[in-house]
Amino acid sequence: MASAAALTLAGYELVRSPSNSTFASVYGKGQLPLVTSLIPVMVVAVAFFYARTLTALGPRRTLMVSTLGTSVILVLSSLAIRYQVNSVLWFLYLFKEAYIVLLIEQYWSFINSSVGPEDSRRINGIVCGIASIGSILAGIVGARIAEPLGTTNLILVAGIVTLPAALIADRAFARFGEPQDNDRTQIRDRGSNQDGPVIAKDVGLSAFRRERVLVVIMGLVVIGQLVGTLLGLGFQGSLYDALPDASRQSAYSYMFYAWVNGIAAVFQFLIAPVLLPYLGPRRILIAVPCIHLVAVSFCIWHADLSSWAIAFAAFKCVDYSIFRAAKEALYVPLSFAARYRAKELIDVVGYRFSKGITSGIITLIQMAGVTIAESAFAIGSFVFVGVWVGLSCFLPGEDATPNDSSPS
Repeated sequence: MASAAALTLAGYELVRSPSNSTFASVYGKGQLPLVTSLIPVMVVAVAFFYARTLTALGPRRTLMVSTLGTSVILVLSSLAIRYQVNSVLWFLYLFKEAYIVLLIEQYWSFINSSVGPEDSRRINGIVCGIASIGSILAGIVGARIAEPLGTTNLILVAGIVTLPAALIADRAFARFGEPQDNDRTQIRDRGSNQDGPVIAKDVGLSAFRRERVLVVIMGLVVIGQLVGTLLGLGFQGSLYDALPDASRQSAYSYMFYAWVNGIAAVFQFLIAPVLLPYLGPRRILIAVPCIHLVAVSFCIWHADLSSWAIAFAAFKCVDYSIFRAAKEALYVPLSFAARYRAKELIDVVGYRFSKGITSGIITLIQMAGVTIAESAFAIGSFVFVGVWVGLSCFLPGEDATPNDSSPS
């Protein structure tokens, strides 16, 4: 599953930059805030499609359908752009933000259903590291072939690269078994006059009532992404002020993300596998916002490019290494509905919805003629990180609830 995730992330890395740049070149960068604010609409639609498909087909065939469907959509989008059907750029910009989390979270749902709590603490960081190899290699290759191949063809390549992920993931199901959904038959057999409860079970809302830790996880995801958005805006604004020349900004960004990827790899392969078994998910998830609290404090005390770079890099490095590994470990002892239904609602809708809503609110404020300084982003980040710390304290101390079903 980690190998399938690496291919999926490679495809995403190949499609992300050309879809962004092509959209901006056709519609202008002034439309970027508007299209970003529409991301929640797409992720909600994708999440409901996943929920109903899971009920109808089960985990194995749902992952196959969603992966093959993604590959086909990317290929068709590339062809549409080639024939100057520019309206597809709006759909592609939004779709890429939704499909990547949809597929990645399904890999994690399978992993969380296939290992025990102790194994999860040892391997989650390594899984993150293997998966990230795909995005790192795709970034290197994409930078080399973007100009000779062309942006439209990069989107086509992304669709082709994503295709083998379906076969690899299916082999994992074939070898290790398909997690069983005890509620699936009951949901499918409900009458049409009970659509409300059916939809609620499809998306896992009942799991939130039974397993309250899911509410805390949703809060951590939403608050974390809000902080990440504010830190990203502060970093970009500080970078623009410090280096007004576009070429110098690009050079700094390439070096910045090179360091981020390198440090994140160390966290994934070396630090997470050591710290998570020793400290446990709860202590890790409390420590993560405390790290951000210190980093953001430097931005308030001495707001320059270096302090913003440190704060934003700390967020990016920790988010998909230690934070992700610890968060996924929380799902392992929970029910199928929590691992496959509520998880997708949390990690598909929560991640992107928070990003889109935050960007939309900031855009509306700026459209009203209010200038937001980087200091405001720093203070806002500090406040929300404080909320993050408090919310983390509500996490359970030990994972004691057994899985409701085994993979086989």
